[in-house]
Amino acid sequence: MTQLPGVGTLTALVIVAEIGDISRFPSARKLAAWAGLTPTVRSSDMTVRHGHISK
Repeated sequence: MTQLPGVGTLTALVIVAEIGDISRFPSARKLAAWAGLTPTVRSSDMTVRHGHISK
């Protein structure tokens, strides 16, 4: 059994209900992007700026 600290039964059920079939995401990175948990990245030439999470 895998557990996430601070995630109880109700929160886990909501996460499972929202995600649905986990196999539709080829990687954890794609799941995080779908959920809006990845930071925005802006770059030009030699400068890269990381912003807030996208959602």
